[in-house]
Amino acid sequence: MDPETKVLQRLVKHADSQILLGRRLRRCPDLKLAVLNSMAIPVSGTQVSEVHVASEILHQKPEADILCCFEVQEPPAGRVCCRLYARQGASFAHSVAAVFGNTAGETAFTVPDLFTFQQLWDEEPLTEADGQLGTVYTGG
Repeated sequence: MDPETKVLQRLVKHADSQILLGRRLRRCPDLKLAVLNSMAIPVSGTQVSEVHVASEILHQKPEADILCCFEVQEPPAGRVCCRLYARQGASFAHSVAAVFGNTAGETAFTVPDLFTFQQLWDEEPLTEADGQLGTVYTGG
């Protein structure tokens, strides 16, 4: 196994212990969301990027349609940047980001504070029965 793959596996394992699964986006309730503080992916100084880690997490977590890696840009509770990664690919993540106000065609958006960020998803986690959701947001 090459060193880059080993680093990726360690980063995914570390992120896995920090991830919040089983949430629904309020504006896209048919999507299953995973949330991860980007601080849990210490990619600095490695050849592995957040994109690699996010892709692997989505591959390993079929219960998540979208992974939101967030970063509090103005600690402790100020502005929050959210980067979206979708199982269906970047264009799907662009569509979801647009729902939250991104008009630049990127897969990221910013909210004014931590409270607003926490309001992006429903409080109650998905139940076993909810896992059977079949409708997927298509950007329309």
